[in-house]
Amino acid sequence: MIEELAQRLIDKSVQGKLTMPMLPEVAQKAMQLAQDPDSDSLSLANLIQSDQSLAAHVMRISNSATYSPNGNIISLQQAISRLGMNMIAEITLTAALSAVRFKIKGFESTLDTIWQHALLSGLWSKEVARKARKNVEAAYIGGLLHSIGKPVIIQALVNENMNITPEQCLKVCELCFLQIGVDIAKHWKMPDQVVKAIQIQDSNELSDAVYIGSQFAMVNMTEDKDWDQLIGQDRLNSLNLYEEDVQDLIAKHEDIEAAKSAMMI
Repeated sequence: MIEELAQRLIDKSVQGKLTMPMLPEVAQKAMQLAQDPDSDSLSLANLIQSDQSLAAHVMRISNSATYSPNGNIISLQQAISRLGMNMIAEITLTAALSAVRFKIKGFESTLDTIWQHALLSGLWSKEVARKARKNVEAAYIGGLLHSIGKPVIIQALVNENMNITPEQCLKVCELCFLQIGVDIAKHWKMPDQVVKAIQIQDSNELSDAVYIGSQFAMVNMTEDKDWDQLIGQDRLNSLNLYEEDVQDLIAKHEDIEAAKSAMMI
């Protein structure tokens, strides 16, 4: 049953028959502006300001203790000047995804766990990519989106009025969330590098960073936080990261946790 459901969802996704979440246009354009060398902070500020709810969310995150210890940013243009266009674009995307998060009765705890892991995966993937001298922006977005297929799958199963438990849903998710996540990223017209980063079942310099970032995120969410289990993983070698590099990353866990809390404002 589980395998059949997963294959049916993959088929629907490939055929364009699976309902995809809508990403606010502002978030898409913000990422495009951040990557455009000819754009400026005023253009990005005006774009975000066009969605007042999203702009307020971005300002709250920008003024958090993690991103602005003094908490005295008073405008989007000032936030961009201090934090940089790439960081504000990342915050905008995160805020937009938070706003469109699925709310499914009976699955509240499951969806909250998926979202927390996605946030932590993005933050850890960014640090892994930085350490490995890879594209940190693509790694962050890839980490944030690599599990985006899971809530879509759960919503699709619930919409079919199936008597399915959260545990069964997660089993279906594990079999098909990566493929469906790639389809969502393409539907949202994400850059090719982000699509590659999401495909953590394959090994490339970005997907390896996201895979390792997701492993850090899983340990981060456990009570005992056994960081040592991360040392020696095969895909660290492809990134030329060694034990001392992993120890440097582990030392950032309090900063990562603080950034996650800020993003969830």
